[in-house]
Amino acid sequence: MKSRLHKDERYEQLLELAHQIIDEEGTDALTLISLADKAGVTKPIPYRHFGNRKALLYTLFQDTLTKLAHNMETGIDQEANSLDDAIQVFAKTYMKCFAEHGKSCFAMIAALKAYPEYEMIDSELQTFFCQTLEASLSPFLPENSKIPTVILMMIFGATCTVGGMFLNQLITKDEVVENISRLIWKLIEP
Repeated sequence: MKSRLHKDERYEQLLELAHQIIDEEGTDALTLISLADKAGVTKPIPYRHFGNRKALLYTLFQDTLTKLAHNMETGIDQEANSLDDAIQVFAKTYMKCFAEHGKSCFAMIAALKAYPEYEMIDSELQTFFCQTLEASLSPFLPENSKIPTVILMMIFGATCTVGGMFLNQLITKDEVVENISRLIWKLIEP
C-alpha cells in the first residue's frame, strides 16, 4: 500500500509536475485541476497549496529563480578563485538554467502579465538577474567597487537577447557562454 506524502513532499511534487506540464504542453494547459489529475490527487489538494492558478504560476516563476540563485552560489563557492572564474561560472550556470527552463520561464512571464498585479514581472526578473550577477562577481572586484546599475542592465539585456538566439537555435550554448563571458569582462573591467 502506497503511503501518503508529507505536506512538503506533496508541495514539491506538485511544483515538479507543474513545471513538467508547462514544459510539455505550455502554460495554457496548466490549471489546478490538470495538476491534480497529473499528480493523481483530489482537486482540493492543489488549491490548498497554491490557492489559484495565478499564485501557482508565480510560485513556479519564483522556484525557477530560487534554483538558479542556489546553483549560482554553489558554483561560485566551489569553482571561482578569480574574477575570470566567477564570470565563467556565472555565464555557464545562467546558460544551463536558460537551456533547461528558458522557454517555460518566458511562458510563465507571459501568462503572469495577464494579471494586473504582475504586469511588471519583467522588472522583477531584471532585478533578480542584476542582483545575482553583482553578488556573484563582487567578491572578486577591487575593494569598495560596485558595478554600475546601467552596466548590469546592459548585461541583462544582452544575455536575454543571446539566450533567445539560443532558444531559436541560431547560436550554440558554448557560443552564448563565450560571448556573454567576453561581454561581462569588457563591461566591468577593473
